[in-house]
Formats: sequence, C-alpha cells, structure tokens
Amino acid sequence: MGALVRAGYTPIVPDYRGAGETDIAVGGYDKKSMAHDLHELVTLLNIKQVDIIGHDIGLIIAYAYAALYPDETKHIVLMDGFIPGIPGWETAYNGNPAVGTTSKWHFRFFGKTAIGMIKGHEKTYLDMFFDDFVFEGNDKVPDMVRQALIEDYSRPDRMEAAFKLYAAWVENDANDNLEFAKNKLTIPLLTIGGDHSRGKNLAEQALHIATQPHSLILINTGHWVLEEQTQATRDAILAFLTIKNVGQ
Repeated sequence: MGALVRAGYTPIVPDYRGAGETDIAVGGYDKKSMAHDLHELVTLLNIKQVDIIGHDIGLIIAYAYAALYPDETKHIVLMDGFIPGIPGWETAYNGNPAVGTTSKWHFRFFGKTAIGMIKGHEKTYLDMFFDDFVFEGNDKVPDMVRQALIEDYSRPDRMEAAFKLYAAWVENDANDNLEFAKNKLTIPLLTIGGDHSRGKNLAEQALHIATQPHSLILINTGHWVLEEQTQATRDAILAFLTIKNVGQ
C-alpha cells in the first residue's frame, strides 16, 4: 500500500460482504452483488473513476465491477485465480484427468456439514492456504496477518459466509461472467500469476474478456504473488497503471 500512496494513489481496501468488519448477510455472495456493494462505497466516497485490483476471489469481484461499471473503471488488475464461467475455468475447477491434475478439494467444501467439521479447527484449515499454495522457499503470508485472519474466521458465522463465496461460483458467478464476457472490457487489463499456480490459466482467460489484455507470469511462484514476489508484483502494477486506454 505504501508504494501506491507514494505514487499518488489513494488505496481503498474494504472488507467484502461477510468478512472482517463488514456485516454478515444471509445472501448476496455472488460476485455481481458484491461488486454492487463496492460501487456503493466508491459512490459514497465521491470517487468518479477507480483502478481496481483483485486477488483470488477478489479478482472475480474486480471483474464484475469493471463489467458493470466500465466507464467508472480506468484499469483492472487480476492476480492469481480464475474466473468462473470463462473458458479455462473448467480445468481449474474440475481438474484434468488427461494430464493427471486434480481440482482443489475446498472448492466444493461448504454447507452445514463442512461448517461443523471446521468449527474449532479454523487454524488448520486456513494454514493450508498459507502453507500449501506457496512455491517452496518463497516468503509466506506473515504470522501477524495469519493470526488476524484466523481470529476473524473463528468468529460466529464468519466461516459460513466464506464458504458461500465458493458455492456462488456455480449458483451464480459462472452464468453472470458468461453474460459479462459478451461485451469485452475495453480498458487495460493486467493478469499477474505464478507459474506454479494460476498464472497461465488466468492469462488465457483474459483473452476472452478484454480487448487490451496484458499478462505477467512470475517464475518459481505460487499463489501468493505479493508475498512471494513483492518487488516484481509491485513494479508491474505501478507500471501498468500508467498505461493509457487506447480506446479513449
């Protein structure tokens, strides 16, 4: 965040629906609704245009925001994940028997039974993301951040809200994104991902959703691109935000 501030930007980093200090809602965990949530905040702050950056599930919200509010979005950065409904998501979600790759089990881990199994074991569950999705030898999510997230998701109903984010992929997000993709984004779009994670997959998906796609695949990198390759990721974002929209 410091690099963005020093470069003259004003970072806005909200807790999305059901996370952190944001209230838990019964529904609305589809990323289209969450993009509307974010737009309400931006409108309240009287900001007319934004550069939007999203990582993992956040990138699905970022894509929805840019698709819904293209005239209010200057640049979009999508970091290591995949977009449900856009070609290429099937292999990420289901695995690929032809090459012997499996899907991630937690994509389908939600509902009452899952909540009961996780209760009291939030640290074990979350440590999987922090430890298993990093390329060996790279920096990991700092302990202070881990502890804050563990405490947050150990609170009543917080993990249930998180699980609804995954359920929405099939219930809503895939169809919403297919509809969005009928009108490609004409703003500059950058994908950043690890070569040992979703970097290639996400770069290929960008071709289906944007007329000005750019991509960076970081070598010897897993899912946590900002933690594993801090300088390279930071430099790429700052350089990209100076690119002018050729459509304007």
